[in-house]
Amino acid sequence: MLQLSLFWILLGIIFGLLAQGARLGFSARGVGGTNGWLATLATGALLSLAGGWIGTRLLGRLFGTPTALWVGILGVVVAPWLWARFRRSRDAAAPAE
Repeated sequence: MLQLSLFWILLGIIFGLLAQGARLGFSARGVGGTNGWLATLATGALLSLAGGWIGTRLLGRLFGTPTALWVGILGVVVAPWLWARFRRSRDAAAPAE
């Protein structure tokens, strides 16, 4: 399982790099400042690892990696969008000083 976990983390980092290249990451959304690219890589790694573990527990070892693929890809695309949307709605709802 250690080898699979390291493989899932590597997949998540690759997904994060691809999302940064496609301007889908945190820094493209104006979130994270200068370390937005690092947040995108970490999000991909953590979500792929979580998806792999959950897929392994629910579906068995054979289907852990495809689950890690889908969760990692959806995570690096959807998480920055949701975070930016949450920040915009929170900033709009704050009273003006």
